[in-house]
Amino acid sequence: MYTTVNALSQEQIYHYFEFGYVLVSGLIARDVANRADDYVFKYHDADRNDPSTWKRIRRDFTTESPEIVATYTPAYRHACAQLISHDPHLFPAGGLPTNGYVLTIPVHGDGEWVKDYGHMDGSGSASYIVHSFPQQWRMFSMIYFHDCEPGGGNTRVWPKSHRKWESLLRSMPEKYRFSHQLIADRALLELGEPIELVPQAGDVAFLDQRCWHAGSDNLGKRPRMAMNFKW
Repeated sequence: MYTTVNALSQEQIYHYFEFGYVLVSGLIARDVANRADDYVFKYHDADRNDPSTWKRIRRDFTTESPEIVATYTPAYRHACAQLISHDPHLFPAGGLPTNGYVLTIPVHGDGEWVKDYGHMDGSGSASYIVHSFPQQWRMFSMIYFHDCEPGGGNTRVWPKSHRKWESLLRSMPEKYRFSHQLIADRALLELGEPIELVPQAGDVAFLDQRCWHAGSDNLGKRPRMAMNFKW
């Protein structure tokens, strides 16, 4: 059984469609998220209290472990349905993912917080052709396993950038048949300034596929661990 109670409020849904992203606090129980965090350390034979062992942790890996798959809770899947499905009450009943793609941002150490200029997932390249229509996926999520802090390897997003990309794409659909051609004209857009998402254990960030976003260096006290899944 699953609940049909909406996981997201109308305000959260509005924020997602208006700004291209929404960070939902406490969508997944903290203990479920923490068990996933513990698993990543255990998987790499690393000790969370011994920084000398953190170099064993791979930057990304895919696993079918129960601890990771458990983060695809009914509430999480229902939230996904509210944002991308025509029938949010049926969507969570099936299609449970069987594995998870875990991303770790290692501790960078002391120094300047380095921020890249951003990107759009699924844009392809001249050698890897991706059609603009239909989209490869509509949304991706980041499930966070532990409490993060500012400057701790967090994702940054450019609010409303998805609308600007969509407007440029539809202004010349023949020119931008392929996504990498769209990205090549980034200078035509004023995307504004990004904001840093600072999540806690069990929080989930949902981003429109065309939301411009970026990673950042981790100047925090521990590796940043989260799971990326595309819908």
